[in-house]
Amino acid sequence: MQTFNQIVDQTRNLPESIQREILHFVEFIVTKYRSAPVLEQQTAPDAFAIYQSLDLGQGGYAKAPSNRAKQGIRELLLKKHAR
Repeated sequence: MQTFNQIVDQTRNLPESIQREILHFVEFIVTKYRSAPVLEQQTAPDAFAIYQSLDLGQGGYAKAPSNRAKQGIRELLLKKHAR
């Protein structure tokens, strides 16, 4: 690790207590980045999964004609949750 060696070389002129603090900090950072967990990518749900989670009942979103699907979904959700 060239960067680590550069830090060691540059800290040699500093008092020993400061050298230790810097080296502890650098070692901490190095170990943290070496053992960084791999994050799982979360995929966005597709349209069918969203409609399936709405639980609109039998027939689902087909209870309204396709040219007014948004309004039909809104009406079904309002009925379901009885605002």
